[in-house]
Amino acid sequence: MFNNKLTAGAIANAAALLMAPAAGAHKPFKEPLGLEASVIDTCPFDVGIEPDGGNEFMTIFDSGRLTIHARLQPTLTNLETGFATSVHQSYLFSQTFDADANELDGRVTGRSLFALLPGDVGPSGDVDPDGGLVRVVGQLSYTMDPETGAITSMSVRGELTDMCTLLAS
Repeated sequence: MFNNKLTAGAIANAAALLMAPAAGAHKPFKEPLGLEASVIDTCPFDVGIEPDGGNEFMTIFDSGRLTIHARLQPTLTNLETGFATSVHQSYLFSQTFDADANELDGRVTGRSLFALLPGDVGPSGDVDPDGGLVRVVGQLSYTMDPETGAITSMSVRGELTDMCTLLAS
């Protein structure tokens, strides 16, 4: 999962729910997320992503909290060199809107991939001009500006792997 930008569409769709008052207790909205082959440009080279047919689903609660549960093992390929690796992912992603601070607070727990774009603040500070792609085994927490989609703070507890460096091999 590429939580920060891939869920941007889900965030936009959930924004109305996040800011609207709850009319009462309703059954949470739950739907599977489509797993499709894609190409991302968050490394100095394009990275192809081929899903394995795992599963990933999103749940939105009356409170506006958004969760994503996933078990999948996509193959990531450096499209310049052809080097490829499979990455096991099993995670719980949770995001809430803090109206007082006007920010989105997110947390990913488990084994996940996280894409960083220029302008984001990553675990080591400002993200380089190409962006980045990291694998987290543990917990990643972040704060995001809901208007720009930029990550404004981030912390990681656990193991962090720079996937761009790994795929550059």
